[in-house]
Amino acid sequence: MAPAFRLQAPGESLDSFAQRQITTTPLERTRFGQDVDTFVQILHSQAFCGSYTVKEVVKSGSLGKGTAVRDLADIDLVVFINGLTSIADLQANRGRLLNDLEQKVKNVLGISPVKRTQYSLSFNWNGHKVDILPAFDLLSRYGGSPANIYNAMVQFGPNAALEFSASLAPLQVQFVKPVPEHVKRVIRLLKLWAEERSLNIRSYALELLTIFLWRSRGGGNPGTDFLFYEAIKQLMNCGFLRIAFDDYYNSSYYTRKPPYILDPANPFMNTLHGRPKASHLVSTKAWKVLKTLKQQDERDMGPAFRLQAPGESLDSFAQRQITTTPLERTRFGQDVDTFVQILHFKAFCGSYTVKEVVKSGSLGKGTAVRDLADIDLVVFINGLTSIADLQANRGRLLNDLEQKVKNVLGISPVKRTQYSLSFNWNGHKVDILPAFDLLSRYGGSPADIYNAMVQFGPNAALEFSASLAPLQVQFVKPVPEHVKRVIRLLKLWAEENGLNIRSYTLELLTIFLWRSRGGGNPGTDFLFYEAIKQLVCCGSLRIAFGDNYNSSFYTR
Repeated sequence: MAPAFRLQAPGESLDSFAQRQITTTPLERTRFGQDVDTFVQILHSQAFCGSYTVKEVVKSGSLGKGTAVRDLADIDLVVFINGLTSIADLQANRGRLLNDLEQKVKNVLGISPVKRTQYSLSFNWNGHKVDILPAFDLLSRYGGSPANIYNAMVQFGPNAALEFSASLAPLQVQFVKPVPEHVKRVIRLLKLWAEERSLNIRSYALELLTIFLWRSRGGGNPGTDFLFYEAIKQLMNCGFLRIAFDDYYNSSYYTRKPPYILDPANPFMNTLHGRPKASHLVSTKAWKVLKTLKQQDERDMGPAFRLQAPGESLDSFAQRQITTTPLERTRFGQDVDTFVQILHFKAFCGSYTVKEVVKSGSLGKGTAVRDLADIDLVVFINGLTSIADLQANRGRLLNDLEQKVKNVLGISPVKRTQYSLSFNWNGHKVDILPAFDLLSRYGGSPADIYNAMVQFGPNAALEFSASLAPLQVQFVKPVPEHVKRVIRLLKLWAEENGLNIRSYTLELLTIFLWRSRGGGNPGTDFLFYEAIKQLVCCGSLRIAFGDNYNSSFYTR
């Protein structure tokens, strides 16, 4: 793997580099601990003005969580104060408390803060940056219940995220500190990576991203190289991140417009917030290092497909083996037209007639793979008044459609479900599904259709599915050919590996990744590679689109 860091030797593994350059030694940790203890003793020494005393000093930040990087670790000390009754009391008296804390340090060490905000003091001492933040003991006040704390935050108002932040530090430490050392190693690597590239992204955001990815893999030890690589991949799409945790609260109540990495201890704190220019720069830098890391991987990787020649590009392979030729498309189209004519031929029993036959599936969307393409035909019926009417009469309609095909071609279905008929004909699998024209019924309004689905009940997804085929085709068909090429490759990959994953899922995944890169043409190899990487974490995928509805209302 090519070096990703300035001081990483050529060919040196990330594990070896981290041990040599990033992880603190026992001696360094001892000295660092002594410096921290000195500062803690200072904060405990001398009384405050008035009735306030120091209850506890919590080592937070990378120090308290065990994710410190050699020569980069700050000392973050959260000072819990006896005598405060609430966050509002802390807010009202914070200025006075900061004055007293500043004086404590000045009396003993003779130094003044290099920076003061309304929440904290920052000192430079003994080669360390030391941040001190006064806090109120929320956990004791609310009986150790995070839920009660979050209810209080709701009542507090719009500044709750910042006003409660320092006082929630013990929960942050409790969340990160127990994580295994091999995960913390990746966190340290990411912090150094961000530091070397001057990226304005919070260390805490990098900690949470890494933990999220590690958990998404089911825990265990997926390897330093793999987990670092996964994190860089996510940062390449930094502007689209959606990460939240349910350890202390139900994150679905607090998620918002991306990007976000929600603080698991503070549901109102987006750790990516306040970095408006950072996302693009982080994405750009992540893309560069990903490209560096990927070069060796590609040299070591054999062909991805059975019939792909060694060294053959995916573009060349797709053109040679997967994409249908003009002649094949003509013959395929003729077979489809034959079946469409059969479906239009002869009346149904009763008052039903065929209104339209929509070519759906890969055929209608333009994502068909040579020798794998099925013919999916959705038959919209005149005479139906609703989905409930379709549901009540679908059996009869399927009988009539089956008879139409048998009368002309002399074949019977190889499979019949409550929704469809499947035939084998002329080397093709042909699926036929009767449907109701929802778009005409609801004036072309998807929103009205979705409201009707809510009213319909729990089986709406299946009962409405075929009738929504035109919207599916409309979504996928306009996608550029270079994106469809990747979709075809993924379909063949799934077929060759015997994977039970819907083709439509692969279409949507590819389109999502392409859009996440801002459209354009990122290259077949890159987009295919990205899709495979996402499928590695298939169990944790969160993908939705806002084209026809507000996806936040439906995600789960």
